[in-house]
Amino acid sequence: LDEDTEDTDESDDAEVHKHKHSNQVLDEAEKFRIMEEMHIGPATEILFPPIANDSLAGGWDNLRWMSLSGSRRIGFSRVVFQRTRDQSTIFGIKGNICIIFPARLLVLYQHPQVLLLLRRATDMEELSRYTEIDLSDFANTDNEMHMLKHYWIAETALDLATCQLQLSTITTHYASKVIGKIRNDREVSCFAVRSPSIEQIFLSAVQIRDGAKSKEELSFTDSVAFVETSTTEVAITEAICHAQVLSAQEEAQDLAWKHQLISGTLFSFVLSGNVKALSEALDRIWLHLNPTTVQSKEQDPSAELKQTLDGAWRKLSGLESDIKEQKKESSKEQRILPDNIINEVDGHGYPPIYYACRQRMNEAMALFIRYGASIDYTAKANSETLMHVCARNLDFNGLQLLLQVRDRPQVQINAINSEGESALYVAVAHGRGVNGQLDPGALDKCITILKGSGGRLFSAMSSAYSLQHPLVSLALNYRKNDLAVLMEHLSLEFPLSGILDVVRRNSSVVVSRTVEESLAALYGYPLHSVLAKFNTDIKLGVVPKKDEVVGTIGLLLHKGFEVNERVELDEPSLHDLLGRFVGFSPIQLVAVAAVELEAVGPTLKETVYGELDSVLSSLAQELINGGARISLEAPVSLQRSRKQKPDISTDSEQTEASGIDRSNLKIDGNEHLIHLLGGRDKLERAQAGYVELGKVMIDAAKAPRRDDSSNIEDSDAKGGNNERSCAICWKQFSLLTRKHRCRISWRHVCEECSRKRVLVNGKEYRVSDGQYVHAKVSVKNSLVKEPFAFSQSNIATITTKATTSSAPGGMARARRQRKEAEEKANRESLFGGAIMEKASSFLFGEDEQEQHRSNSDAQMSGLMTSLDETRNALLERGDKLSSLNEKSEQMVSASEDFAKMATDLRKQSERGFFW
Repeated sequence: LDEDTEDTDESDDAEVHKHKHSNQVLDEAEKFRIMEEMHIGPATEILFPPIANDSLAGGWDNLRWMSLSGSRRIGFSRVVFQRTRDQSTIFGIKGNICIIFPARLLVLYQHPQVLLLLRRATDMEELSRYTEIDLSDFANTDNEMHMLKHYWIAETALDLATCQLQLSTITTHYASKVIGKIRNDREVSCFAVRSPSIEQIFLSAVQIRDGAKSKEELSFTDSVAFVETSTTEVAITEAICHAQVLSAQEEAQDLAWKHQLISGTLFSFVLSGNVKALSEALDRIWLHLNPTTVQSKEQDPSAELKQTLDGAWRKLSGLESDIKEQKKESSKEQRILPDNIINEVDGHGYPPIYYACRQRMNEAMALFIRYGASIDYTAKANSETLMHVCARNLDFNGLQLLLQVRDRPQVQINAINSEGESALYVAVAHGRGVNGQLDPGALDKCITILKGSGGRLFSAMSSAYSLQHPLVSLALNYRKNDLAVLMEHLSLEFPLSGILDVVRRNSSVVVSRTVEESLAALYGYPLHSVLAKFNTDIKLGVVPKKDEVVGTIGLLLHKGFEVNERVELDEPSLHDLLGRFVGFSPIQLVAVAAVELEAVGPTLKETVYGELDSVLSSLAQELINGGARISLEAPVSLQRSRKQKPDISTDSEQTEASGIDRSNLKIDGNEHLIHLLGGRDKLERAQAGYVELGKVMIDAAKAPRRDDSSNIEDSDAKGGNNERSCAICWKQFSLLTRKHRCRISWRHVCEECSRKRVLVNGKEYRVSDGQYVHAKVSVKNSLVKEPFAFSQSNIATITTKATTSSAPGGMARARRQRKEAEEKANRESLFGGAIMEKASSFLFGEDEQEQHRSNSDAQMSGLMTSLDETRNALLERGDKLSSLNEKSEQMVSASEDFAKMATDLRKQSERGFFW
């Protein structure tokens, strides 16, 4: 074309346009050819059977295929494995039929709309038969392999417009089994493609991975298999739906949409993710059923949809709905379709909006709701509602959409599924984000939305099910980030309160109740459960991630779970995990794990043993850092101050049943156990770190109970108070073991379980070790969020003046002024606080005397203690001030040096770099 243009002088516009159009056609054909070669290989041809009426060829032959050369558009290709029956033959005798999965290349063409399964030719004889050319001369030559790789054999060709896809059960749990009786491991991952020309073909998209030497090392149900199968299924689904939309446009409008209604293609639009096609389908169905309705001035349906969705997404951008936006939404036209159309269920009993929720298609959900879809749907298979589906996907936008509907029967937010789980429970225990990943941020939003709308973890009907608290579920799976989110929404502060659901005439009445259990007993002993689970991991040789296990333990300790509390169960036989550990403290559970690791050590690989030993040692140090005592007595099966329960066995019976020698689990004095836990030096250093911790000053709003005269009532609840023994470690009170009170949990505790104090307005209170750790961590977190600053405004003003002063003398004066302001602020902070108020009130008689400090000796002793604390605080503050002053001077000096260097560089650049 270029040569012809140069040889002629023609300037006709029509001829120029013709040449440009030809170049565009050639460029487009070249692009399609390059794309095809990227998928099937360079200089490669596809051959069809010589008999065109072959049912597997779908009416294709080589001549018809070659006529489309240059216009063929390929959309997707992947190696798959086709399920085939094979019958072996030995010495002419036919053997048993077996299932094999030969590799095939799956190719989806956009034009023509065809699905091909390709394979290589086996030999030159087969290639000659398909090309209808005698190629026997090339057999057994150097060119044979080259020619075999130059051609693909189209083993199967299917028209996409007539295909149907059955999803695999590993990607869609609600799909029916593709293959009834599984004879091969790969059959689990199969999906089926059906067509009128063939019965069905079974394909598996799970690839053979690098390093998998045998089929036992290849998993067909893990996350990699899910992604590989899901990607292939989505590509086939999109191709089938695209072909169906095009075929519908070629037919008459009325017949097309009647056929769409009968076949229920709304499901295919949702599964393919084609929201635009779904919107057009719903709109055209509405116009078909309401022929008298006239659209206003050729209004663009896509623009109207965009306005509707924009309003919905504006509401979804925040957790609180906007009243004005709700009024705008309610004023829009509601196109309610008949129930048998919009709520039509498929063979599995699911309506289209259910699949929209499953696919996280919030725009599709908004469309279905606008056209009248029912949102109070409950699946017959598992009794799950749409709220459960969105909660399982952590789809907080979908939850918002469902909760904002007001013009039809609303969703039951606390309805339970067949497992007794509410939507909130499902979100916490089973929720996963996009691609099945954990998403603490999305979980936090879901909990906030559901709780704000009245959602609860357990409903009245959940009592009939043996549900584990999701806090324990998260802890057992070492999901520390999700656990941290959940605990921010739970009531972990004393006095504990719970929710009791009372059923009255099939309705749930929510009443509050006072909790007498300990914090650990109320939530199912999560700290002990994690350590028991780690014991199981050791038996199985499973190595959990150290940071996840230790982080989970640390998080529970920081939230106030007692580090020395023993397990107490009403019916141990009903508890699979903790049933044999009644009477154990957390550190004793770690000791059991150490003994178990030593026992199974010879059967484990050296690396596995080393990793488990490292996790075990870290757990012991984490517990002791949090106040765990190795001096605890050996575990007993019952708190001896309580009444004997008939289903609780004796210590000897517990030892025989569990296989654990309880008498050897007093760690202190057992050098072998101490060695297994990391050695005495490490344990003593960890213990010394906790002992050296000082008093914690807490907010007056969280002040503990101060009424010394009131009695603490006994309780038979697990972990409840008992005046004859410590509620935490079960030590019996006596003349030598004094009885004390934890001023926060309001239980009787021994001296060793309440070694620390908290300060409120200068007064100290005894608290248990667990509440002390919780208070200390809470204060530390509050300081991180709102760091302490003294006379910040004055310092900022002086610093600003110093930076604006360019003279060296001015900067020196600014440093002196800043130093004086800091010292003055520190003096005010030290001598203006609660300690000096206490001393002043004592000297002048203004403070009210304590009940147990009525004499002057006790008052003087308290004053001396306060003065000692003041002295220590002064010394510590002085060290901090000295360090702060030195750092400030270094920063100012560094800024002066930087300013001087900048000035020198500017002068040098003005002079030039070389002269």
